[in-house]
Amino acid sequence: MNRFFKSYCVIALSTLILTSCSGKNNNVASPTPLSSSSQVTIPQSTPSTVSSDLPDATATAASATESSAPKSATPGSINKFSDLFSIEHILDIRKASDNTFYNTSQLLLYTIADLLTKADKIDNNNPEDRAIAAKFDRKKYDYVLQFDGAKPIFVSIKDSIVYFDGETEYYRLWADSKKLWENITFDTTKKLADIKEKGLEIQDKSFDSDINGDGKKEKISLVYKGGKGFDFKGDLLLRVENSDAVVLPQTQWQVNPKRTISQPPTVYFMPQKGSNNKILIVTLTWFAGSIQTSGDVFAYSFNNGKLTDLDLRAPQTVFKYTGGNTVTMEFPQIKSSQVVKFDQPGYERLIEEGKALKDLFNDPNAFSNSPLYFKLEDYDGDGINELCSMSTLMFESLGKMSMGFQYTFYKGSNDKLGPVKVIIAPPFIDDDNDSQIERLIMGYIFEYNHLTFINDEIKDSWYKPSNKYKKNEIASCINRMISENKLYKKGNNVYVKTN
Repeated sequence: MNRFFKSYCVIALSTLILTSCSGKNNNVASPTPLSSSSQVTIPQSTPSTVSSDLPDATATAASATESSAPKSATPGSINKFSDLFSIEHILDIRKASDNTFYNTSQLLLYTIADLLTKADKIDNNNPEDRAIAAKFDRKKYDYVLQFDGAKPIFVSIKDSIVYFDGETEYYRLWADSKKLWENITFDTTKKLADIKEKGLEIQDKSFDSDINGDGKKEKISLVYKGGKGFDFKGDLLLRVENSDAVVLPQTQWQVNPKRTISQPPTVYFMPQKGSNNKILIVTLTWFAGSIQTSGDVFAYSFNNGKLTDLDLRAPQTVFKYTGGNTVTMEFPQIKSSQVVKFDQPGYERLIEEGKALKDLFNDPNAFSNSPLYFKLEDYDGDGINELCSMSTLMFESLGKMSMGFQYTFYKGSNDKLGPVKVIIAPPFIDDDNDSQIERLIMGYIFEYNHLTFINDEIKDSWYKPSNKYKKNEIASCINRMISENKLYKKGNNVYVKTN
């Protein structure tokens, strides 16, 4: 496992409760039949193991029962996943070709619920989503899911779309779920629907591509394999032809009832200099608070029919501080350094009594590099894409003391990935326009991979002139970054200087 970074924050827990019933309970305060035999609470989880005083994030099952329902589920008014996953429910299921509803086993109940937690709403404001919705024929569905107290949910396997009866909103499943539905069995005697085994491959998202330059596409997919228990924690696999690599073992990620990811797992293909083979990059981005994110990235090579983990790490950072409002950040791995300006009086107020800023900078355990996003673009204008990570630089003990954003650029060579350039966008400093503009410029570079810079002005069609900073201030900052070998100009374009 080549996990690049771990996220360091806890996502607030909310519970998703499902019930497996084996008998009647007449003393019920909710409209849903409950059972004392088995109750399972599923909270949202974070991508990494963290200490917390929040409730235990491990779901438990008191017992397994034959069926999730002692009687048929009753339709109701619930028409949103946020409401559906907030209270206990039983589930019945039927095929579109059959009018008979079947109770579901506990395993099938959890497997279908896990599938639905990863269904994202189709956004009609997005042209691509709007086109998908326009082509979808809601009359062509394969299954009907009846959760007690909810409107029926219709499932289209071919289109990977689900929707509530009578509602106009569509939800798209993260990936193809054909294998799940093919493995459902229907016992006509017991009127019970079940699946054959635990740990079934629930979803499979295809990324077929020619990754060795032979003109033929390899079969490439991300596979979500359900867990062995009832806790919504499954394995995320990368599969190339017949070779599998476990990207994330026993990890919970979801869109419903509350989103824990801003970008679901996806695969990128990174070219290498002097080779037809492409490196496979798997990324996903977690929500780490109301507006913050935290990312994971993994890299693999594929040779002789086998996937191999590639070592992918942030370069070591060494702080050299002798006083004043600047610190030198050294990166021995790539033999480079950068002087970073910061708010000295403001940061000194954060230091505990009896210590100085120098003590903090000299503590190798005080600093953390936490990723936000990853992109694969041609950042240096050489025609070959680089992997860029954007991360925050924080001193953990102080919380609010940030050294800015770090942009790390990686190149592939000989089936290996290594950092070739680091640029620090300094922390925000009041009344220091130059540092603020440098942060702005690096944000533009990260998003658009280069700037069109003619006669000391940004001329890109997407660019909207700033009301806060003057043209000459922006031009001066860009030219300074060029003189410091952070950027360079090629024709009318400004790129990252990686060599």
